[in-house]
Amino acid sequence: MDLSDPSDNIEILLEEYLRLVDEYDRVRQSFCTLHTSARQHLARANFTAARGIRYGKDLYDSRMQALRSCRITEDVEKGKIAFAIYMKDTKKAHQNLQLEEKVTENPVKSTYASSPKTSSSEDNTGEKTKANSSSTIHDPIRMFGILIPQSLRLAQGDFIKIVYLIPRLVEINVELVEIEIKIRRIQKYRAEVIAKAKESETDKRLDKIKMTSEE
Repeated sequence: MDLSDPSDNIEILLEEYLRLVDEYDRVRQSFCTLHTSARQHLARANFTAARGIRYGKDLYDSRMQALRSCRITEDVEKGKIAFAIYMKDTKKAHQNLQLEEKVTENPVKSTYASSPKTSSSEDNTGEKTKANSSSTIHDPIRMFGILIPQSLRLAQGDFIKIVYLIPRLVEINVELVEIEIKIRRIQKYRAEVIAKAKESETDKRLDKIKMTSEE
């Protein structure tokens, strides 16, 4: 059996393995940088917050919902698993984020604009809010109020970027494991071929020795 094909396959697999390791290191470095930056922004937001307020689990409420989900798909033909991040109801989520930015830019005007004029308008607004609360996705950062510090928004942005990095890290890890399995199989195959070749050579030598001894 020819050993050139397995050798070529190992070279290709090792090259791909090194490329994935390099990519994994780069993505991991980005992950660590973003995580450090997010923690620093969060600490800065808590440091400048009003007395008795700490941005964390203590202030979580029903608005603490995920805006993004991870979809896992499997390619049966290629035998690979893909991870994709997508937003839940992207259109509504985008509208909510735009509304929040307007409120933050001009909080006084927005507060007066949204203040009720009569009790009837308040009732109508409450009914509309209840009707749309189940179908509308709110930005979780709004649970901390209208006047949200910029450092808290920066922390949220860093954590969102981290969410998109994690699936890629998982994908690379899965690909590395698959390549390691393929390399071990090829090495095992090569070892078996070499062992068989050695056995055939020893058999030939024994046959020659027998022939010479008989002569």
